[in-house]
Order: sequence, then structure tokens, then C-alpha cells
Amino acid sequence: MGEAMVREDLRMARMRSRHSELENHLIDELLAARLDRRTFVRRATVLGMSMPAVATILSACGDDGPAAGTGAAPAAGSGVRGGLLRAGAITPGRAVDPLKLGDTGSVTLLSQTGEYLALSYGEPELRPMLAESWEPNDDATVWTFKIRQGVRFNDGTPMTTRDVAETFNRLADPRNGTNALEVFDGFLSPGGTRAVDETTVVFELDQPNGSWPWLVSSDNSSAVILPAGYSGDWEKSFIGTGPWRLEAYTPKVRAAFVRNDDYWGEPTLADRLEYTLFEDEVAMVLALQAGDVDLIGYFSVGAGRALLGDRGRFTVNAIRSAAHSNWTLRTDRRPLDDPRVRRALALTLDRDELVRELLQGYADLGNDSPFAPVFPMTNTDVPQRAQDIEQAKALLSQAGLPDGFELEVTVWNTGVNAAYAQLAQNAARAAGIRLRLTMQDTATFLGTGDFGSSPQLDVISGIGDWGSRGIPNAYLAAQLSPSGVRNAAHWRNDEYARLLRTYVAESDLQAQRRTAGRIQELLLEETPVIYAFFPNYLTAAATSVQGIVPTAMGHMLLAQASRA
Repeated sequence: MGEAMVREDLRMARMRSRHSELENHLIDELLAARLDRRTFVRRATVLGMSMPAVATILSACGDDGPAAGTGAAPAAGSGVRGGLLRAGAITPGRAVDPLKLGDTGSVTLLSQTGEYLALSYGEPELRPMLAESWEPNDDATVWTFKIRQGVRFNDGTPMTTRDVAETFNRLADPRNGTNALEVFDGFLSPGGTRAVDETTVVFELDQPNGSWPWLVSSDNSSAVILPAGYSGDWEKSFIGTGPWRLEAYTPKVRAAFVRNDDYWGEPTLADRLEYTLFEDEVAMVLALQAGDVDLIGYFSVGAGRALLGDRGRFTVNAIRSAAHSNWTLRTDRRPLDDPRVRRALALTLDRDELVRELLQGYADLGNDSPFAPVFPMTNTDVPQRAQDIEQAKALLSQAGLPDGFELEVTVWNTGVNAAYAQLAQNAARAAGIRLRLTMQDTATFLGTGDFGSSPQLDVISGIGDWGSRGIPNAYLAAQLSPSGVRNAAHWRNDEYARLLRTYVAESDLQAQRRTAGRIQELLLEETPVIYAFFPNYLTAAATSVQGIVPTAMGHMLLAQASRA
């Protein structure tokens, strides 16, 4: 027994010698049982540890190792080869542009031909895609990525490290007004990404970021790798390195794809893929029920109740997510400039009922911060906000509004937002708060995406829609920081800005949880945004279809999908 223990100690010592200080700290956390297996895998992939290395560590610690594969591209499928795969998606609200993606329909189409350095997948965790590996320096201000070789764009030209570097320099340039600025602002400047040689790209950050690989992965939907000379008009070619190549695209009608014979990964099982684009979820769900399409992207519970109740004909995939209907409250406009008024409004909501009735249980409770329960860094010691009408009335009286007040709420009419707004309207009446609802379609609500010409950013109160992320950084920075490009609440708080800098720089999960708890408590006190629930990401297909890989961000990976 003694010799066996010595051999195991030597094995562990040899294993540790191959890993950095940050990686060895992560191993210590696993051995001390402060991380479970799933969380260890997730954190290890962020630091760039390969799946074989992770499996070795787990085995040495008495675990059988992760079941996941070593790469992000779906493994070769066993389905039927050839033929046409028919899919349905919601029509993009505006022209599909990787630099300015605004809705799930755009992300779904982009994911057929576009790829990322890494894929945010599953629980979630990161898997290598166009990058084979990555690692930080000691203070997480420099991240070095090794880029996959032998990759070509779907027009036949080779993908180089210059293409990768220019993709991120383009996204980081404020003059381009890209969605990526939601997470790059303050961290990555134009020119901060360099192609060191034919295999290596280096990110030199303006300040430490312990979660950087997430921000250059599919979690940042705009970060699809494009040619260095890309100048726009993406819809004309759907240029990318993915498994499909564009055959034809008619905006608001259909998108047809054929197999990309230059693809670096496993070739598609189907010969062709055709997307029918629908103006609303109900029409899309009906098309699946009628057999006009084989599978559909995201649908809300309200639109897809028939699918949820017919598991004999349809397979429904429900992924826990951090997606949310963010209810923004302008902190610079009366009466919402008083945090007591904002808290009072939040206290009128019966969140348990919203999850149970509105979302049929396909959601997690929200606690008025973007730290969703699906995130391992969310601090679960922070008390859950619950409905309390009497306290809401008391807060309004303290704020000089004993008879309540009127508030116009502009609602992005997508998903469950309309039904949510109506339930909130009914709930608010009990505290004397009178909500006037205005519904807007996608194009109207989003506007240009800039302050001054976008209802989502300008109205006194609005209910929006954000897709899921693997970490909360995009929400924390874009929605809530003083310089946030999506700070629709117009909230300015110095303590929050300081806590956010601390949180983002941290690599250790326990430290992140401590700082997250302080942020969560501050947001409960201030309530610039109401986060009432986090719906599951739902997709569906006929039971004869297999091999679909959806992500909670809206990507639909269909290379290995087929019909029986």
C-alpha cells in the first residue's frame, strides 16, 4: 500500500510539473473538494488545458475523467448520409452582419458558415475550434493562442493568423461600432492582437482578464473569424470557415447551403441544408408540426406548448441558460431616479409564478442581477428577492409616492416578452403602479443600436431580450458599467465599476464568487435592471432527425445532423 501511494504521489508531482501556477491552483481546488468535477472541467478549459490533460488530472484524483471529446467540431455522425435537411428559424430583424448581430435568427444563420477560436458548449464549457490551445501569462494580461493549421475559408482561400488578428483588431475598433465592444471596451484596443508567426496569435490586453478565452469564443457571437480584407456585405457570400457554403439567400424568405468540400473537419452528412425564415414563432412551430421543416431553432414556451406535449413526434432540447428579458429602469429619469421606487417595482413580481406558469418550469429564478443560477461563479448565499406588496407600498410612500405612479414600458415583442409584460402590469397594480405597455418589433426596438436612435437604449423603461453567455461578463460590462454600450438604465455607480474591475481580473473561482456576492447585493439595493427569470433555450426536431448540436447562444451546428 505504501509503495502504491508513493507511485501515485510521484505521478501527481510529474503531472503538476507540466502545469502553470494558475493551473496548479485549480488542481488544488479540486483536491480540496472546493470544485466539483464539472466546474473543474469548465475552469480548466478556460485556462487552455487540453481535454486529455484534464482527463489525466481527474484520473489521478480518482475520477474516470470527462466524457467530452477533445475538439469542438461534432464527431462524425452515424446518421444517414446525403439528401436535404430542412430547418426553420426566425427572420433576422435586419441585414446579417457579423459585426452587428442583433437577434437569434442572425446568429443561427451565421453559425452555418462561420466559426470561432473556441466553442462555448454544453454546461457550458469551452472547446477548441479554430484555436487548438491557449494560455495566459501570470497576470492574465497576455493570452497566447495556437491557431489550427490547414483551414480554408469557404471561397477556397487559406485562413492565416493575420486573418485572426485582423478580425479582432476590427472588432476592437470603436469606429466600427461592433457588438464585440460590449466586452472588448477597456480590455482590447485596436492593434492589441498580433500575429506572431504562422501558428501563433497574441492578445495584449489593456488590463487583466481571467476569462479572456470566453470573450473571443462563440460566446461573443460577433467574433467569427473573417478574412483580413473583409469590408462588409456579408450576406452576399456568407464567408467563413464552417462546414457549409452558401448556395442562395433571399432575405426574410430562405437560405440554402451546400456542403463545403474544403472544410477542415468532418464533412456534413446531408448534401444540402435549407432554412425557411419565419416572421414569428407560431408560424415556425406550425411548420414543424405540419412536416414542412425537420427542425427549428429557438422557440418560447408560449409558442411551442404543443411541441412540449407531443414527445412522441418531436424531440425537444432544453438547455439551461443565462438568457433573459432585461427590464431596464432609467436611473436618470423621475421617478425611477430613486432606488426605492425601482426596488418597489421589482418587489411586485411573483417570480415563482412566472417560472411555473409563464415558462412552464423551463427557467431558473432571477434575482435582479445577471448572475444566473447556471453560472458557477454566482454566489448562492445572497437572499432571493420575492414578491412583497406591502414592502413595495412602504417604499413608494417613503419616496413620496403613496398613491403610486404611472410608467410607460416599451416592450420588444419577441419570445415571452409580451406575456411577461402583461403579467407584470397586473402585478404592479397591487402596489398602485400603473404600467402603460407599448409593443415594438425587432427593427423598431433595436433601432441603430446607438444611444439617441435606439428605443432599447433611450426609453424610460424597456423590456429587452439578451441571449445566453457562458460567463456573465458581457452583461456586467455592457448593461451595467458606466461606459457600457448597452447601459439602457443610464446607471452610474463608482462602487460597481470598482467591483467589476476586480471581478473581471480574477481567475480563481472562490474569489470570483466573493466579489460576485458583493455585486449581487449592490444590484439588489440599486435595481437598475430587473432580471426576473432565465429561460431554458428550447429547440425541437422531428424524432426522425438526429445529430443536432444547439448552443444556448443561438448557434445551430448541423454538420452531423441527418434524417433517418
